[in-house]
Amino acid sequence: MKIFPFKKELCLPNTYLKEYNKNMLFFAWELRKFRTNKYIIEKIRDFPFHLFGDSDGNEFFSAVVNTFFEMCLILAFKLSNDTSKGAYTIKKLRNELAKHIKKEYLKQFNSHLKEINFNKKLNVIDRKVRNLRNKALAHIDKSYAKGKLNLERISWTDFNIIENNLIDTFNGLSLNSEWMLLPISYDTRVRHPIDIDSRPDIIKILDFIAKESNFLNFPEGNPIGWKFEMEKISKEDLELFNYYRRKNNLKEYVLQG
Repeated sequence: MKIFPFKKELCLPNTYLKEYNKNMLFFAWELRKFRTNKYIIEKIRDFPFHLFGDSDGNEFFSAVVNTFFEMCLILAFKLSNDTSKGAYTIKKLRNELAKHIKKEYLKQFNSHLKEINFNKKLNVIDRKVRNLRNKALAHIDKSYAKGKLNLERISWTDFNIIENNLIDTFNGLSLNSEWMLLPISYDTRVRHPIDIDSRPDIIKILDFIAKESNFLNFPEGNPIGWKFEMEKISKEDLELFNYYRRKNNLKEYVLQG
């Protein structure tokens, strides 16, 4: 994270400070929506439904992932490069800030933005999101609906790049201040008291699914069947199995031979 190392009280006139704070808070909350949605997608994506659920029948979680993913792309576009009339973006906030920052800090501020590749990072988001947003998400292009238009897919790597670029450009406009852009329970930097259950809500939900699954309790429920299962389970799946067994204070197992 790279923030401008001078306090806003030094860099900005008093007449603009209140507006600057208000604008930064607005974008922080919008970016928090993006990051919260993506965090939930990530946890659902990483959960081993093939072990502890019906991987072909998770309609609820599939709907959550699809909806949150589309919302993230729409948020990314409107925060970064929406050029429609009256749209307010991180780029436009940058232009506004550059007009108000005191002259003695302007050169350093511009160098700071160049150093973090401010424009390049926003342009990367635009390149990855614009067509998909305009032709399939916010609007439906006729050619797309008829299957005559192929749109570039957003990979998980792309998704991470979009998130990082949003964070970097937003933080680039932060004047000697750090923002919390995730809920407290989702932010790994937060240290919770050791005597409370500090698991994020989505983790509690997924842990419960694992705990109540037949497979996690297979060894106790069907010892003979478990012996045959152990002969075909992969090393990776056994590691996942044991991870959730540990969470529930159950015996772990190792591959034989």
